Amino acid sequence: MLPKQEITINETIVNQLLIEQFPQLANLPILFLGSGWDNVNYRLGTEYIIRIPRRKVAVKLLENEIEWLPKIKNQLPIPISAAVFVGKPNGQIPWNWAITPWFDGTTAALKNLEAKEAIRLANFLKKLHQLPTKNMPHNAFRAVPVGKKIAEMQDRLDYLKTNTNYLTSKVQSLLETAMNEKNVETDSFIHGDLHPFNIIQQDGKIRAIADWGDMTNGNPATDLAVFWMLFNDKSARDAALQTYQATQRQINMAIGWAIFYGSFFLYEGMTQPNESFEKLGKFVLGNVNGEK
Repeated sequence: MLPKQEITINETIVNQLLIEQFPQLANLPILFLGSGWDNVNYRLGTEYIIRIPRRKVAVKLLENEIEWLPKIKNQLPIPISAAVFVGKPNGQIPWNWAITPWFDGTTAALKNLEAKEAIRLANFLKKLHQLPTKNMPHNAFRAVPVGKKIAEMQDRLDYLKTNTNYLTSKVQSLLETAMNEKNVETDSFIHGDLHPFNIIQQDGKIRAIADWGDMTNGNPATDLAVFWMLFNDKSARDAALQTYQATQRQINMAIGWAIFYGSFFLYEGMTQPNESFEKLGKFVLGNVNGEK
C-alpha cells in the first residue's frame, strides 16, 4: 500500500519553486505524472522530470541520487537519471528536490524487452558492480542476503500459497536454496531496487535506468534478480548471466531475490488491487518456476 504523503505538493507550489529557483525553466509546461512510494513526479517541458520527496524518510534517498549519480553516469553504458538541477527547500517544501532528464518511453513493466537487451543489461550491471564503493551510502534493507528477508515475506508467501498456484514446490525449493547461500560478496556498487518499474524502455529497448535511491554496497545478486523480472526466455537469461560471469551462488541468490520481488508484486496486486503489479508478479514467479 502506498505510504501516506506527508506534505502538500501541487502544481501551484511546483510552479512557485521554479519561479524562485530556476526562472529559466518557469515558462515550461508542467504535467503531473503521479506519486511513487517516495516522490511526487511532474514532467517539465519535453526534457525534464521534477522529483519532490513526499515523505521525510525518502529525503535521504533522493539526496543519495543527487550526490552519486552525476559521479557515475559517464562510466555506465546505459543512461541513468542523474540530476540536472538541484532544488532547495522553501517555505512550502522543506526538503531538497531534483530535476532529472526525461526519457521517452514507458516502464519495462508495461512492455517486454527484446531478448537481446539481456546481454546489454548484463554488460551494464557488470560495469556498475565494478565501480568503487568507498563512502557510498549503506542501505540496510538491500545490503542483506535474501535469507534475511524471509520474515518480511512470510505473510505474503502464506497468502499466495493459499490463494494462487504460483508458489509451487519448485519455487519454494529455490527460495530455500537461496536462503541457505552464504552472503560472501557484499561490497559491489548495486542499484538495490532494480525492477521493471525502474527501467525505461522504448520499442523493446532499454532507454534508461531510474530510481536509484536504494543504491548501496551489497551483493550483486540483488540486482541480478532483474533478469527473471524482465525476460521469459530462459536462453536469454542464461546468456546474460554467462556474459556477466555470474557464479552459481550469485544465481541461486538472485533467484531468491526474484521470488522476493515477484511475491511482493503479486501480493500487492491482488490485495490492493493493482493490475500491473499482479501481472508482473505472475510473470516473475512464472519465470522462476521455469528454471531447471
